[in-house]
Amino acid sequence: MSTFCGRMREYSEISIDRFDGGNLLSSVFFLSHCHRDHMTGLNYRSFAKRLQAGNNIYLYMSDVSKVLLLGDNTYSFHHLEPYIKTLQIKRPSTITIPCNTVSGKPKLVSVTLLPAGHCPGSVMFLFEGNEGTVLYTGDFRWEKDKAASLSHLHNELGIKPIKSLYIDTTFCVPNALHFPSRYQCVEVTVQLVKEWLSHSKSHFVYIASPMNYGHEHLQVEIFKHTNEPIHTSDWKYSIYTQIQDLAIAYTTDPSARIHACVSKLLVLRPSTMWFTMSTICSEKLKEEPTKSSDPHRVCYSLHSSYSEIKNFVSYLNPEEVFPNVIPAQEPNAMLVRIKIT
Repeated sequence: MSTFCGRMREYSEISIDRFDGGNLLSSVFFLSHCHRDHMTGLNYRSFAKRLQAGNNIYLYMSDVSKVLLLGDNTYSFHHLEPYIKTLQIKRPSTITIPCNTVSGKPKLVSVTLLPAGHCPGSVMFLFEGNEGTVLYTGDFRWEKDKAASLSHLHNELGIKPIKSLYIDTTFCVPNALHFPSRYQCVEVTVQLVKEWLSHSKSHFVYIASPMNYGHEHLQVEIFKHTNEPIHTSDWKYSIYTQIQDLAIAYTTDPSARIHACVSKLLVLRPSTMWFTMSTICSEKLKEEPTKSSDPHRVCYSLHSSYSEIKNFVSYLNPEEVFPNVIPAQEPNAMLVRIKIT
């Protein structure tokens, strides 16, 4: 659960993932992904009025996040569409920051969206300008050494000097020191699904996800390895068909063998918290149910592990680090900062 207030120390006219209170004084807004704890205020009338009040005040996000936002089944965000601008991933864009005073001049800042690996459309924001180079991760899952592979974090001298890093510290706890790689988690899950489906044509699979979006990568990989389209609701199907990487994997046919609610059912629950309670979290990839009615739990994380966070921070070596999340076991942000630096 994000505890980020919405504004960075640098580029104070920008607000990210918070759209209420003092953030309404900002003149540029960014949305990293479409999970509720990063959308506070987005549906408020006061935010719509802020966008309508001035010239050139926009809400920036990725193409996929725009699709998800406008397709939301709880709130209607279509009134925001005239003020939404999408940015291409891994392509630096120059953004104008309008001045809040009559006599002031607008500022320019370069913004690069980096894939965050959290859920469809999720991105980090790399800001570069007169106030320094700043990275806001939003929620992210990067495995060890991922940062070394991205040219946008480097220049001709090596790693770009990062003034401040605003980082997702959801699993900055000892119990989440290591997570298996995405590849390992997918491999174990696919094998489990294949074995179950091989029993008979009347054996089916249901993937139980606690959130609207997040496990699509796992679901698409299951489809690719089984060639079995995944049944989903008409609402989600209408969204997935607008996203190239997802469209092929889903169907509204209720007779599909994956995500069909019938008697002989394998229920898969992708989970992270369940496995962090185990002392052998780094080795355990699945948990067999104790009762036939319980789900098969498979390890699959949408956030980086404690060791992955430390590896990321160590590699970038920023001047300042600001945790975006205070884990439940920690009393304050200062102790989280000490743990990762």
